[in-house]
Parts: sequence; structure tokens; C-alpha cells
Amino acid sequence: MPFASGRDMTTQQSASAPASISIGQSHFRRMRAAFVLALALSVLGPCVFLAVFGWQDWQDRLSAARDTTERSTYIAKEHAQKVFDIDAALAERVIDTLEDRKEADLRRDRTFYDVLARLVRGHAQVDGVSVWTADGQLGATSLRFPAPDISIADRVDFIDARTRPTQLYVSGPMKGRVTGNATFNVMKHLVRHDGLFAGLVSISMSSAYFEDFYRQLADDKPLTIGMIRSDGAVLAWSPGPHGRPERISRDTAFFRLLASGHEAGVVTMVSTVDGEEKILAFRRVGDYDAYVTAGFPLRYIWTAWLARFTTVTIATLVPSAALFVLLIFSLRRLRHEESLWRRAETEASMRASLEAAAKEHQHLETLGNMVALVAHDFNNLLMAIVGYAHAALRADPRPHSDSVSAPLKGIMATVERGQRLTRRLLSVSKKHPVRPERLSSTNWSSHVDLLRSAVGEGVAIEASVHDGLWDIDADQAELELALLNIAINARDAMGGRGRLHIVVSNANVSREGNGSGTQADFVRIDMTDSGAGIDPATAERAFEPFFTTKAPGHATGLGLAQVRSFCELSGGHCSIGASPRGGTLVSLFLPRSKSPNTSPLSGHLDSAGVAASSPCIRLLLVEDDPMVADAQAAMFSAFEYEVTHAANADDAYRLLRAPHNFEAVISDVQMPGSMDGLDLAEHLQREQPNLPLIMLTGFVDQAERLRGSGITTFLKPIVDVAVLDELIRRRVTASNAACASQAG
Repeated sequence: MPFASGRDMTTQQSASAPASISIGQSHFRRMRAAFVLALALSVLGPCVFLAVFGWQDWQDRLSAARDTTERSTYIAKEHAQKVFDIDAALAERVIDTLEDRKEADLRRDRTFYDVLARLVRGHAQVDGVSVWTADGQLGATSLRFPAPDISIADRVDFIDARTRPTQLYVSGPMKGRVTGNATFNVMKHLVRHDGLFAGLVSISMSSAYFEDFYRQLADDKPLTIGMIRSDGAVLAWSPGPHGRPERISRDTAFFRLLASGHEAGVVTMVSTVDGEEKILAFRRVGDYDAYVTAGFPLRYIWTAWLARFTTVTIATLVPSAALFVLLIFSLRRLRHEESLWRRAETEASMRASLEAAAKEHQHLETLGNMVALVAHDFNNLLMAIVGYAHAALRADPRPHSDSVSAPLKGIMATVERGQRLTRRLLSVSKKHPVRPERLSSTNWSSHVDLLRSAVGEGVAIEASVHDGLWDIDADQAELELALLNIAINARDAMGGRGRLHIVVSNANVSREGNGSGTQADFVRIDMTDSGAGIDPATAERAFEPFFTTKAPGHATGLGLAQVRSFCELSGGHCSIGASPRGGTLVSLFLPRSKSPNTSPLSGHLDSAGVAASSPCIRLLLVEDDPMVADAQAAMFSAFEYEVTHAANADDAYRLLRAPHNFEAVISDVQMPGSMDGLDLAEHLQREQPNLPLIMLTGFVDQAERLRGSGITTFLKPIVDVAVLDELIRRRVTASNAACASQAG
């Protein structure tokens, strides 16, 4: 069974196509996800790295700055403590020396001056050692001999030192009265045996000495190192671009820590000396009233951090940007490839569908041609039977006898059944001839009964037929098939339960806006279901052959295509869309009938009609099938025609050369020879238009061509021979009358 194997192959192709599409879509989806992930990582990865690196580097630099300041304060504190310890020892030695010179005049004691000068020698931090009396007068000094007449009774440090007899007193910054250098003093009490204040031993400390040490300690670091007292007085300060400050502000976090008793600590604050934000570390110098400080400006930390962060950022972002651009390009390339793949898949699928459809069409075409040939020959057999039956009826001496009429009626009924069988065969092959006839639009009861039996009891059918409906020219069987296709589609759309409303009315093209430039009358058939409706995209393709929204294997997609084909062959059109009241609306526009309003003729023999006598008509019968020709000749002879037979169109062409005595011509269409029936008809229509001509054919395309040329055409087999006889006689009578009028 070749047709079954062809359908199996089509099924396999259609089944493999979705699998291939699914695999391809999955591949592109995975690739796109991978590219998008890589794209996100190419952005987020560098950002996260730079954020972590920047934060960590900043914290490391802050920690290093804190370590540097704390280490610097520790070194400066150790240095200052050693210096102050030396000062305390010097003061004690001076006091011991004074014990041996209780009654001596120190200002004129050259030996004591030499002792002081020798004690100071080798101590770069000491500018000089002086001894002050209880009333503030200078008693002796290592700086000059004899000692000048100087008094410090009014100085704050002298007054403060008198109140602290047991401590090594550290004075505030000052300018030495002997040397004129920046200095501060370390003082020690002189006490008499009775415990009364006897004066001070003052060691003058060089601020420059400490500042030189602090510069060396800072080296190339942007450190600010200084030494202050607990009251904020600045004893030494380095570096000093704005000069040595006198004291620090009390309104700072650092001073608040000093006031709260902290001996060491680290704080971040804005310096009141130079206005910069710094990391400031401090330590107390032993038990002395002095603190060393080291400040690291955040500006230098920020500048160094920013320079390194910028370098790392550039080194990171340049390859990341290149990777990002490459991924964007790859993603676009993937999108382009997917578009090309989809197009190729669509074209391949379409090509496969077209190939399958072409193969199926070829199979159907082959089958249709075979069926059409069989049906054509069967039609000729039926024509022969009809001819011989009528000839027998005419030859019977008892034309009105029921015993004769009944068998002949049975023969005609059998011919009608054969005609229906031929119609079914041609319907299978899609080559059945359309038999348009004048139909009344008012009687819809038979159509509704047919539709009810097709859609089942779950669908209620309501029909509304307007008054004054026009008749239509259409093939009744095709009309019923179109209505059935629409009703079955509506039933499926409603799931087998719902309502189908049918409205039949007259319509005019200009009033309906069909787009035609001329007015045309139509009978409009509206069929509306109560389903979910139809979307515009589906409605646009609904009439396409093989298009269906149903699951594979549940529909052929030819139902609505048949509806459109029927309407167009009938000279009308159709439409589909969503109904304003819900559901789907299908409208058929069938043209108003222009044929004469004749009552239907019975397919059975009318004994009265065939018994009537009529004048003899000279008829040329053109038929290539000898059996059909003999039967038709016998039939027309029985109808009292003088029949001449031509075996083909070429013989008929020669016989019809003027002058001739034929009054009518009946010709088949398909015949052998250089001319066929169509050529003969066109020749007679052009050369002898008054000669009555009737064509017989079993093919609808030939019938349409002939009817379009204005030639009367009958489709085989002809059951109503009486109608043909009446038409021939009426045409011959009219032709003879026209000839007589022209002769007169």
C-alpha cells in the first residue's frame, strides 16, 4: 500500500521536526545562558574584585599608618624619657655640688662655674644649667661667668615650680634670656635643712635638638612629631611649615583623652595646627609632665591609595572591557545564528511540509485522474443506457401502458443512483463537477435537520430566515457540505455543547462594504457559535488549506478551505471573525440567482411528454464513442429527429460548411483529432451564431469555460431528456423564425 507508507514517512518527518527544533532551541538557550552568565561575571567579577581590593588596601594603609604613628611615638617617648632622666641626674649632681658650697658666693665662684660647664659638656640637648635663688635671682650659670644680674621671680614657670617641690618640673616653651634660643626648662627644687625653699636648679632644654631628632625619625614619611605638656603647651614640633605652635586646642578628641588620664592612645581627628585630618598617636614620657605625639595625614594615605587603586583598576578593567565587548559580540553573533537557524528550520519545515503535501497531492492527483477516467467512462455508459431507454420507450406501441412505464422508470432510477455514485467517486478525487442550480433560500428545515444529526444533541441550533429571500445559484450538495463543515467546527469549538445560531438574509455588496465597485446582490448566511471566539491571527489563516488549530491527527485543515472554494466557485465569498456577542461568526455570501424561474423537473419519465408528437429536426450528433453515439442517435430518432452522426470534430467541421441543412448540433467535448469539441464550439459561435449548439461534458472546468462563453452546456449523464428536447425545439423554432424574418 504505497499511500500508507507515504503517510507514515510524512508522520515520521513531522515527528522528527519538533524534536530537532526542541534540541536546537535547547542548545541556543544553554549557549545564551552561558554567554549572559559570562557577561554578568565580566562585569560583576571586576567590580567585586576592585571593591574588595580597594577596601582591603585602604584598611591595610590605615593599619600601616597607625603602626607607623604608634611606633614613632614609642621611639620618641623612649628618647625623651632618657633625656629627662639625664636631666634629673644632672640636677641631682648640681644639688650635691651645692651642698659643699653653702656659704660661698656662687656668682663669683669660678670653680662652681667650671663644674657646671663640665656637667653640660657632651649633652647636646642641654643649652645650659643655671641655679636660681629663692628670690628668683640668677646665682650661677654654665653659659657665662660671672652670672649676669637676671631675675625670673615674675616668670610663670618659677612660680609653678615653687609649688611642686618633689617633682621634676617641665616648664612651657620660652626664649632663653641668656642665649635667646627656643627652649624649655626642667627644674628641680633646692631645699634647706629646715625644709624651706632655697631656689631652683634649672636645666635649659633645646627645642631644636628634639626637632632634629624628630625629623630624622620621620625620615621620608609625612609624619608630624611633637612633644607637649599636659596643658597643651608645645615644647617641640617637627616639621613646622607654619612655625612651632604655642599650644594645641583644648577642643579636640586628643586633648579630651589627655584630660581623662590616658597615657597612650590613637585617635583620628582634624589637627588644629595645620587643619589636616590625621591619625594621631600619643604617649606619656615616663612620670614627667610631657607627651610625645605623631600624626599621619589621611591625605597622603588617600593619595597613595588612589594612585594604586587607579593603576589596579585600569589593569583590571582594560581586559575586562575587552572580554565584555567580545561577549557582547558573541551574544549578538549567537542571536544572529539563532535567527538564521530558525529561518533555516522554518524553511526546512516548510519545505518538508510542501514536499509531503506535494507527494500527497501527487498521490491524490493520480488517484483522482484514475477515478475521473473511470467516472467519465461510467457517465458514457449511463448516457448510453438513457439513450436506449428513451429509444425503447418511443418504439413501444403502448407508450401509455403502466407495464412498460414501470420498468423504464426503474431504469431511470438506477441511472440516478449511478449518477450519485459517480458524484461520490469524483468527490473523493476532488474532481467532481459542480452542478449549480437555482435553489430556494426559504426552505431551511431540511438543512437544519441535517446539521442537528451531525452536531449531536449537545448543540442547540436556532435558525432565523428573513422574509423575501432571493433564490441562489449553487450546487446543493456542496452547500450542504459547507454548512456541515462550519457546524462541525463550531461543535468542536464549543466542546460538544453550546448554541449555533443561523441567520439567512439578503445583502448588497455596496451596503456590506465588500470592496466591489459594482452593486451585487447576495444571500447572506451567518452562522454564530457560543464558543470562546477566534483571534485575528487565526481568523486571517482560517481558510488556508491544511491550516488547523486542532491537535495533530484530529483534523485535516480542509473543512473551511472547502467552504471558501464552494463560495468562490459559486461566484460569492466568505468571511470569519469574532462575533460582537461572543463566539465565532462565519458568513457565506452566495450570489442571487439570475436564471429563469423554472420549477424543478422530475427525473422520472413523463409518458405524456414523450408521447407528444413534434416536427422532425435535422440534428448533427458529434460523438467519438460508437456505443454512446448509437444510443443517442436511437434516442433522438425516437424523438423524431433526423440524426446525422459525426465521429469527431474534424468530420463535423466539414459537414457544417455552408451551405448545410442541419438545424441543431449536439457535441461532446473531448474527442480525438486536430479539433475537439471546444474548438468546434468556438468556430460555430463565431461563424454560425444562429445555429443552435448544445455541448455535453462530464468535467466541471470544461462546463465553466463553455458557460462563460455563452454556450449552453449539460453535464453528463442527462437524466431529464425531456428538458433537453424542449430546449432544442425552442432554440430551433427561434432560429427558424429569425431566418424567416431576415429572408422577408
